[in-house]
Amino acid sequence: MTEEKLKISRIDSQNKAGHTQGWFVREYYEGLIISCLFSDKKYGGTDQAKEKAKSLAKSWRELREKAKASGQNLYDWYSDAESAKTNAKRK
Repeated sequence: MTEEKLKISRIDSQNKAGHTQGWFVREYYEGLIISCLFSDKKYGGTDQAKEKAKSLAKSWRELREKAKASGQNLYDWYSDAESAKTNAKRK
């Protein structure tokens, strides 16, 4: 598999209510958008949070490719993607 651009973005936001710093992962499939934020603080720093985000983005991309190849329906793909997100957060 060739390395394609992963759907992750850096978020550094500060306002009166506080601040958000981390990596935001998103994936799209047939109009469905799923996403997850990996906070720097929660995951032990910028580098660790980025690695978790990249890992999840790669998992979602693989699931999407499998879903497209097999004709899997949207609900099944979403369930698999949610499982990947939960597993990535636990590791």
